[in-house]
Amino acid sequence: GEAATGLSTLRIAVLHRGVGPVSRTDIERCAMAGGAPILCFDVGVEGAAEKRLARDKGVEVVSDKVIYRLGDRLGGLLDENLPKRRVLEVVGTASVEKVFQLNTRGKSTAAGCRVSSGALLADGWFRVMRDGQEVPMPRRAGGPDGTEALTTTFGKATSLRVHKETVSRVNSGGECGLVLALAGVQPGDVIECFRLAEKTELAALPGDVLVEARSGNSLLAA
Repeated sequence: GEAATGLSTLRIAVLHRGVGPVSRTDIERCAMAGGAPILCFDVGVEGAAEKRLARDKGVEVVSDKVIYRLGDRLGGLLDENLPKRRVLEVVGTASVEKVFQLNTRGKSTAAGCRVSSGALLADGWFRVMRDGQEVPMPRRAGGPDGTEALTTTFGKATSLRVHKETVSRVNSGGECGLVLALAGVQPGDVIECFRLAEKTELAALPGDVLVEARSGNSLLAA
C-alpha cells in the first residue's frame, strides 16, 4: 500500500502474512529484504534460537496484545523513513507593552514585553505580528552570532534582558526587554519566538514554518 504524508508518499510492501509465532523462515525472509521489521499481534518469536537470529540479522520483531499500539509503531516506522526537513517551530509568544528607541536614527527599538505563552529564547528567531499580519523585518537582521534573515518576516534579537541583566530565556509570565533590528514595533504587537528543528512531515505541527524544502532552498542562513 501507500502512505501519503503531505509532500511524500511511501510505498509499503507486505512481504508475508500468516498466523502463529514468528519462525526462522519469517526472520530470514525479512533479513533478505534489508532488515524489514516484523509486526505481530498477540504472538511472539518461536524460541530462543529464533530470537538470537533476529538480533543477529538486525530484524526488529514488534509484538503487542493491543492492536492500536501496533498501528502506532507502524506510524513510527513510516516516520523514521521519511526525509527530515528544517522548520521553525514556535516556542513562545509575548505581548509588547512599551517601546523605547535606542538611538536617534530609530533603527533599533527595545520592546518591553510580557511573555504570554511558552518562552522567549535569546538565540531564537522572531516574528512580529500586528492585527494578525506579519510586520516586515529588515533583510539583514543579524544577531551577535552573525546569523542573517533571508526572509522579510523573521529576524534575530540583538539583546534579551531582564532588569538590565542579559538572559538566555524568559518564561511565561515574565517581563523582559527585547531588542530587534526592526523599527516601528508598537504597543499591542505580538512577538512570536521560534527555534530551528529537524522534523519529518508526520511530526510537523500546524504552526511550523518550513525553512528548507526538498529543493534545498532555504528561508534562513545559519
